[in-house]
Amino acid sequence: MVLDMTHRLDREAGCTNLILCDPEEVIVKQLLSNAQTRVNILDEEISRVQKNLDELLAQRQSNETRITRFRAALSPQKRVPPEILSEIFLLCLSGAPVSLFPQLHSAPWVFGRVCSRWRAVSLSEPRLW
Repeated sequence: MVLDMTHRLDREAGCTNLILCDPEEVIVKQLLSNAQTRVNILDEEISRVQKNLDELLAQRQSNETRITRFRAALSPQKRVPPEILSEIFLLCLSGAPVSLFPQLHSAPWVFGRVCSRWRAVSLSEPRLW
């Protein structure tokens, strides 16, 4: 009978306006204590899992960064010989001579802003200047 009352109170306590009798109040206090203990245990578990999740996310980010670096290292444009790169740069010129007031966002100036290799190739090609 106490088990039936416990199950009933577990479902109904706080959902009705009925006043609890003394034995019911004792049971509800025990149910409350059990629920609070369970919440504390769940909070600890959530903290532990969150810490693991944070560590996994940091590892994932680190590997994403590595993937980006490895893809950059393997990119095909890194294998273009400097002579071919110079020819490509020459094809990009508009035909107008280099001005005393250069347009830094256009060829040949822009080549040197891409990367150090392109800067070295463009500066070493006198036909660009």
